[in-house]
Amino acid sequence: DNKIGITANDDYRMLLQWMCSHDVPQNLRRVLTSTCTKIRSKLLCVEEGEISPICSVEISVVETVLNSAHHEDDNDDKDTSDRCDQAPSSAWNVNPVQSIYALMEYSITRDLLTRGVKLLNRTLKVLLSFALRIPSSSSSFDASCSVAKMADALDRKIELASTLRLILTHCSSTDFNIACSINQDVVDCLLDTITKIEAFLRHDCVEGEAHHTDARSISGIAYAKLMLLKWEVASCGTQLDANSASASPVISSLMSQLFGSEDQEMIGVTDLSQISILSGFCATLPDEILATKVVTEQHPDGICLLCGPFARRFIDLCMNATKVVVRLASLRGLRCVLQKACSILPQNPCHDDTTFAEANSLAKDTLEVALTNWQSATRQIAGAVEPVFELSIKLLQLSASCIQPKCATSSFDIGGLVQRVLKQPVNRKGRYLALEILLPLVGARTLVETSKDLIPSLIRAVGDTHGHNPGPAKEVLVKLVTKLKEEEDCLSESGDVKAKNDNRKARRRQIVEGHIIVEAPPFEISIGWLSYWVNFLAEALLFSDRKYASRVMGFTVAPLLLTAGVSQAPHVCLALLEELDRCLQEGFVATDENIVDQHLWATLEIIRCATRKKVDKFDFFDRSLSKYLSTSALHSALLHSDVAIRVAGFSILTERRQKVTCSEIDLMRQVLPYALKSDSPGYAVEVVESINSFLKRMLSYEGLQEKVREFVLFLLNDVCLQQLSYPGTVLEKEIIFFPLFDLLFEFTVSKLRKPSKISDDEDLSRAKTRQLIVKSLVSNAVFLTFLSLIHSMWDNTRTDAYKLLRKLIHYAVTENIHLPGIVRHEKSRESMWNRGYHLAGSPRERESDTGAIMLSILYISSPLEDRHRFMERLVKAVDQRVGDMEESLLFIIGKKESTDFVDGRCLPLAHGLLQSLRMCIDEARNIFPVGEFSINAVTGLCRRSLEISLSVVSDVDKGELDEDNPEETADHKVSAPLNVNTGALGANGAFATINAKDEEEEIQRSSMQRVVMGCWLLTKESCAALAAVICFSSSPPLPASVISRIGYLLVSSIISLKHQGGIFAAHRALQKISIACQTEFAHESTLSGLPLAWSNELLEQISSPDFVRDSILRRSSGYALGLLATMRSETSNGIPSTICPMVLSKLLRLSLPPASIVEAKLKRLGLSSFQFTFSREFPELSFVDDEEYQWKSRVHALNILRFAILDAPLAKELRWYISDCIISAFIGYDDASWAVRNSSTMVYSSTMLRVIDADKNAARGASKTAITAQELFRIYPALAPVLVAILAEGVEESFALTSSVSFTLHPSLFPILLLLSRLQPVEDVAADAGAIAAAEPFLKHVLRCLSHPHHKVRLMAARATAALCSGDGNDITSRSELLTWCKERYSTSSDWNSKHGLLLCVKHLLKVSTSVEAFSLVRPLICYAASWVDDNFLSPPSCVAVALECWAHAHMRGNISLNIEKSLAASLSTAIQATAQFNQAGVNLIGASHLCCVSSEFLARLVYDDLFSFNDDVRMKALCTMKWLLQVCFDAQWIAVKTIKKFLYESIEAITSDASVEPLIRAKALSDVREMLLQTLLEDWKKYIAGGDTNILHPPTLRRMTRSIIIVSDGIRSLNCTKWHIDPNVWPMLSWLRRFDGTSAEKCLNSRCVSLLGGNAVELMAYVLAGQICGDGSNFQEFEAIVKESIDPLSPWRVRHSVAAAIDTCGIMMNAPENMTDTFRTSQAFQVSLFSVALKLLQDNDIDVRNAASKALAFASARDTSCAHDKHELLPKQCAGVVPLLSLERAFVKLLSLVNSDNLIENLLFQIIDECEDIDRILGSVSNQFRLSQNLGDGIRGSESGDSRRHRRIFEEEEPNPFLEPLIGLQLSVYVLAGQEASVTRKDTDHVKKLLQKCAIALTKLFEQLSSDSINDISRNSGVFPYLQGVILGSATAIYLGYNDSSDTVAAASRIMDAGKLNQQLHPAVLNAVTLLSESKVASDERMKSGLRHCCFLVPMISSR
Repeated sequence: DNKIGITANDDYRMLLQWMCSHDVPQNLRRVLTSTCTKIRSKLLCVEEGEISPICSVEISVVETVLNSAHHEDDNDDKDTSDRCDQAPSSAWNVNPVQSIYALMEYSITRDLLTRGVKLLNRTLKVLLSFALRIPSSSSSFDASCSVAKMADALDRKIELASTLRLILTHCSSTDFNIACSINQDVVDCLLDTITKIEAFLRHDCVEGEAHHTDARSISGIAYAKLMLLKWEVASCGTQLDANSASASPVISSLMSQLFGSEDQEMIGVTDLSQISILSGFCATLPDEILATKVVTEQHPDGICLLCGPFARRFIDLCMNATKVVVRLASLRGLRCVLQKACSILPQNPCHDDTTFAEANSLAKDTLEVALTNWQSATRQIAGAVEPVFELSIKLLQLSASCIQPKCATSSFDIGGLVQRVLKQPVNRKGRYLALEILLPLVGARTLVETSKDLIPSLIRAVGDTHGHNPGPAKEVLVKLVTKLKEEEDCLSESGDVKAKNDNRKARRRQIVEGHIIVEAPPFEISIGWLSYWVNFLAEALLFSDRKYASRVMGFTVAPLLLTAGVSQAPHVCLALLEELDRCLQEGFVATDENIVDQHLWATLEIIRCATRKKVDKFDFFDRSLSKYLSTSALHSALLHSDVAIRVAGFSILTERRQKVTCSEIDLMRQVLPYALKSDSPGYAVEVVESINSFLKRMLSYEGLQEKVREFVLFLLNDVCLQQLSYPGTVLEKEIIFFPLFDLLFEFTVSKLRKPSKISDDEDLSRAKTRQLIVKSLVSNAVFLTFLSLIHSMWDNTRTDAYKLLRKLIHYAVTENIHLPGIVRHEKSRESMWNRGYHLAGSPRERESDTGAIMLSILYISSPLEDRHRFMERLVKAVDQRVGDMEESLLFIIGKKESTDFVDGRCLPLAHGLLQSLRMCIDEARNIFPVGEFSINAVTGLCRRSLEISLSVVSDVDKGELDEDNPEETADHKVSAPLNVNTGALGANGAFATINAKDEEEEIQRSSMQRVVMGCWLLTKESCAALAAVICFSSSPPLPASVISRIGYLLVSSIISLKHQGGIFAAHRALQKISIACQTEFAHESTLSGLPLAWSNELLEQISSPDFVRDSILRRSSGYALGLLATMRSETSNGIPSTICPMVLSKLLRLSLPPASIVEAKLKRLGLSSFQFTFSREFPELSFVDDEEYQWKSRVHALNILRFAILDAPLAKELRWYISDCIISAFIGYDDASWAVRNSSTMVYSSTMLRVIDADKNAARGASKTAITAQELFRIYPALAPVLVAILAEGVEESFALTSSVSFTLHPSLFPILLLLSRLQPVEDVAADAGAIAAAEPFLKHVLRCLSHPHHKVRLMAARATAALCSGDGNDITSRSELLTWCKERYSTSSDWNSKHGLLLCVKHLLKVSTSVEAFSLVRPLICYAASWVDDNFLSPPSCVAVALECWAHAHMRGNISLNIEKSLAASLSTAIQATAQFNQAGVNLIGASHLCCVSSEFLARLVYDDLFSFNDDVRMKALCTMKWLLQVCFDAQWIAVKTIKKFLYESIEAITSDASVEPLIRAKALSDVREMLLQTLLEDWKKYIAGGDTNILHPPTLRRMTRSIIIVSDGIRSLNCTKWHIDPNVWPMLSWLRRFDGTSAEKCLNSRCVSLLGGNAVELMAYVLAGQICGDGSNFQEFEAIVKESIDPLSPWRVRHSVAAAIDTCGIMMNAPENMTDTFRTSQAFQVSLFSVALKLLQDNDIDVRNAASKALAFASARDTSCAHDKHELLPKQCAGVVPLLSLERAFVKLLSLVNSDNLIENLLFQIIDECEDIDRILGSVSNQFRLSQNLGDGIRGSESGDSRRHRRIFEEEEPNPFLEPLIGLQLSVYVLAGQEASVTRKDTDHVKKLLQKCAIALTKLFEQLSSDSINDISRNSGVFPYLQGVILGSATAIYLGYNDSSDTVAAASRIMDAGKLNQQLHPAVLNAVTLLSESKVASDERMKSGLRHCCFLVPMISSR
């Protein structure tokens, strides 16, 4: 500060130069600017009239900057892209543009640059010279222009435009008048410079390529300011304003340049450029100019520039622009216009009325723009429309308030606007955005009163699972409720808001410190405000559809709770809970059986939401919750079978704000083992997050460190290692294990570190806890658990295990923690190497994946200095294995001779080792550098492997793979070793299940499978490894030529492979390399151009006649995936696409027929001037010449286009070419080749899915999310005229050919009608401008199609007409006009086809109408057409059927009187009887069957309600009618049954919940219906058995009928007031129906199939047995056999569900022995048998089956008074709806009450031996496999033995029920047996002898396999462990109970225990079981009992007692 003089000047100069230097960060530049300003103020001290040294410094710096660009090479052909960045001769680096920008930001130098004309001219010349050196805007598809250069050029243009804008903004201080008077030449020179810059800005910036929105805005403003400067200089400094003399000619000139015609379109400028220029002038011109009327040649009366040409051009582009980017830019420009208008009008209220009228008209038009653009709007469009709508309303209010009374027609009608918005479709996002904007203008109460259904509709919009606007609807709802609260003025008088603000800091401090606010805030909420919305919200939360309720809960509850403020939120929450209870008590949802669970879920979720929003900080709220959620209810929730209830319960328990109590910790310890089994996606994340919250909550309070340590160790040891990840665990537990273990790891290493505010003692305790947990994490037990998990059959399990283990090893290495011996000791590492090497050579992918992971783990756990050696060893092993594989292939095919037979089943496989190499490379990427030699060696090895595999599994000729470099691979190329037909996807798996005829065929099959599978897998891994090597670092690891050859090799692989997995592997590799070339390697032009070259190669393959192939579909998928890989590489790099437009344009060219056909087609359609999009983008791409046309190329192109259309990453690029794709598809329909027509159909269907309607299941017309006709043809303007022309041609040709005998449907007619029918109905958007006009051109042609001879064309034309109808209006497309036209045309037409089509049109027009007038309009027509109803038979059956459908619609709408309904019933019966007689007489009357179906459905609906009438006469009459309907004919039967079942659930629910009627009366009504159905079924069955009508029994109809009987029976049973079982006389029929599959009666007797009909029969049998429970039980044995037969896991889940329901229904499990006959009291085998079936179903893989089985056993426990509960048991008395494990435990407790002790012991021991039956075989197989991986020597030559390869199948059978845990059943059996009384007098049984014998054999094999390392320990094998522990525990239990040890199992166990350290490698659970067995004695003491139960670690609650 005190430095004065030369040194200070130098410092100032240095700072200025630094500020102007190249690439100085913006933040630093601001600091430098501020510093220079301060220094200058201190140094500026000179005499008057002198030049300050400081000024000299500034002038010097400015001169240096301006002189730095004075070197011009206009004719230099060299690349000048970097010349502007070259440093000048001075010592500091100058970039002219950046430096000038920096000078302009500094006020002192800014004045120097802009005050004088000369210096300004020099500055502009410098910028001009910079502009001329920027590469000109060439075509963005130029292959020679690299991506990096294009991006750099764009950045430099934006930089230049920004600098110009800044300079021109500050030119107002330049005195051009003085300059003109002094030196006119200087001014002329300045004008010349401005003119040149103007040309550059307009051509390169405004009209340049692919500028983003901000860049165009900057360029537009710069251009406008430059034009204004030019006019000002030309007028010698005259300021431009409305009153100046030069204003008029300037504005005239402006109008002439911008608008050259009366239609106000800019001349020769693209739409985006127009928007940029207009927006620039709008932002730049003075307000007076924009608002003042200016007289021009085009407008002699004057025009307001802002509201006139500017606004109208923006509106035109908003309404008609086809590109989204243009619409977006025009909306933003329109927003600018509206902002200007809203700011100008209030400033000058003296404007005349016409000005305000223009503004008023503008506001109304922009409102229309906003409402129209909101339809099908993208997120960006919707965001841009919102401010336009808001500003339009503001302008409308301003103009209406300022306008004179005589112009009152333009007044602002807010009510009409509200009604217009509310009429918008509920699926339109703009509806909610508009309501949100209108809310503060009209008020909340006004909106609610205007539409009483507003709040419920908003809630429905939030909850609609098919809706797409829950967010906007939620925002409106919350703001509406908030506004209602403000209007109710709840808090204004109480001062609560002020108190809240005053005490905010105190309350925040209380929250941080974890304190609870004791004082309860007063209730100050208006009851009226709550009444607006609480009831609607509660009803929505209790809705039976959980998805709907979940959406409402997730979106609305939290924000609505907080609308009342923090202090009142608890009261709102309690009010909502109270309303839930009221709704439950009033039963507003009838008697939904799930209403209690739904209420519990809603209560839990509301409390959960309140907890997360910190509402529970109020003590009174926490105390009040006990009223709504008791402790027992919370316990039930934590063990509930419903996942959502369970998750909510955990959240409430773990996220409370109160201090953790010991009871909560105990509760968590008790329930977690039950709950940690995932039944649904996302459950694992939710539960683990709850545990995380609980741990944080425990850690937030001091003094709980001991509890934290115990709980974490419990989670780690008891839960993770024992419960979740034991060998043989199931996927549902593994899914939870990984996130839970990761949570424990992260909690230990991060959360347990010392925070900032804890005491030293607490820190010491935390450190001790952390040290203990880390020791447990990095232990042998954990590592062995992970090694067991990587052997899983599930891919995700192996992957997750590898990731976590790698994370654990990295942490241990980083923290210098010793790794366990399993990965540290040399011997163990060598054993792991041998094991991994052995598994990596397996043809089974899950085994080779395991081997690769094991080898990768060895690499990760190696010291850094040893990793290079390990990599060399691995590369050597891979190279050796690849060589062995190649050599063996040559011997197998006989290319080399061998004296010994070479079996293909012994082929060495290399894919697993190559996978491990790739994983090591990925791991080494950031750890240790791989040398160049290693990279080259690995690359060569991968290429060699790929070529070897491709020569087997691909369709290539010799030398085709690498033609560019044949000598490089000539020595090791296998040329087509096998003539293998690899077949379709999954063929090998199916092929493996077929038994061979003899041994030779078996050898051939196995050999072929091994060769093909090995080569397929090698292909996949080779591709992945190549990509990993190339993408190893950010710089290219290989020369460009090598990468190029690899890319071509992958391209060849993609188009030649036959296996989808291999094709996708090559595709992923090529995509990864292409992305690297476009990103990391983009600085090298050779590499950045490779994806384009590979694309051209693929296009050449499909376009050249020399390359195109025959196998169309498979080849097309390969070509498509190859092109997708290259096109995706540039979709996210933010630069103009070069590959996508080129590829898509060439594909579209190839997808068309030859030039002569295309031109003739267009000429015939009257579209000779039509131009495809691709031909406009690439004029050089003409149509394919006739001589070069190949139909195969065309099919390839169409198939590839289909792939591209369906590819989400390419959606943005495809949208410009969609219209071409649709037109190409329609042209393809005319082709003579089926292949072309088929591929055209696939392209058409993909465009329908992506563009028209994304709902695949929209079978009947369009969904609410479909695109509108207006939007479709606005986005794709070329589509409408072409479709109209093709439709007109199809109609003309169709009707021209009607006289021909060989009539052919025009191929394009039906697809176009289908497209029109799938559009969103015009009626939904008829209020939008242009919606009706877009549909009108099609309507006349569609109406003609109603007379088409083809039925489907008439049907689709009717649907299209309904879609094009504009609703109940008065225009030509309105419903009334169309119905009137149909009625008049029907009366004059004599063609029945035409009449039928007109009736179809009437039906579909009425179908979507609720108007009574519409039906009345055509009622005479319908009455006449339905002539058979009057028994006149004047119309064909098809016409009658349609007319009856119209009647049915009127009936459902309530438009038919009761008397008409009664007469209709009799008339319909006549029609049905007539059609039945026609069918019986063999008369094939067209439409008779359809008429019968329609009449039957209508009649069934008419009499359906009377079926359940409580009036006996009415009911019996309806039953007679329905029974006649079920027996009159087949068509009537199946449609009547379908109709009954459709409404049956709702009817039964209504009857059972109707408390106003006596239960006996209701039961009688239901019994009559069931009796009618049963008798009908029985009579039909008897006819069928007697050999009558063989078509009388139809399996689907029988399935529906039997299900209907079951539903009615369930209803009778629920009333529990009468005899609800079924009569036994139907048993033979049910037994027969169980096997019926639609074949003959004789075949059904011998059939053993299990079908859905059979499942229904089983349920009905249970109803029969329910009446025989105290009888002789003659049918029980058959029922038992049927039940056991029907629980096969491969059978349909509905069948197994029926079995579980039947067990519940029959009631046998619910009866105590004293209620049964003597037979059952002495023999309880039947009960035990059903019990065992239910136990199996409790572990079914379907959750509904598990719940049904749980329900069956739960009712048994609930009704059994002998089943006592422990007082410490935290379970509800009824076990229905609990987790499966808890159901199993309770079921075993129930077993004790069913069976006496001796029978119980025998049954359970039998179950153990039955479960462990295959233990010998499993142990033998696993022992052989482990033996092979030992003693491999150096681990390079050793591999899987040939004998093992020969005898193991590649596709082995797997467990059909992956949810089943056999160990749970075994341990539960052991637990129950351990509780029985031991006796020394027990006699040995065969079961016990067999059990002990198998145990002895297993222990002997276990002893033989004892090893010094755990890698080869068979007890840790997932296939061995469950059965090994089960058989050992079972044997120990048998000996404990008193059975003799006949097989010396105790001695075998003792031998293992005497093995010393060797037995320590066994799994701890197995070792404990062996220890217990070695100490077993007959009838031993309680210690043995306790030991047995302790070994049952999967039975958590029982074993913890």
